[in-house]
Amino acid sequence: MDENKIKQIEDEGKKLIEDFSKSLERIEEKIKDEEMTWYVSDINTVTRKDEYGVEKNFKECLKRNAPKWDDEGYIKVD
Repeated sequence: MDENKIKQIEDEGKKLIEDFSKSLERIEEKIKDEEMTWYVSDINTVTRKDEYGVEKNFKECLKRNAPKWDDEGYIKVD
């Protein structure tokens, strides 16, 4: 993969994370219910470098639970 494509993917990923973080801030401002608990966690990796999850059927479970997938096999996030 060439350097320009890698840079483009990194930039798009950073923008996606920034937009998602801003969305979370707006949700927190709108919801002031003390009976609800919200958790935000950092998930650094979903699969390991060798592409094998802890469980053999990890990818199948992920595919069933994800809301949408694109043609290239990536999860779509709205």
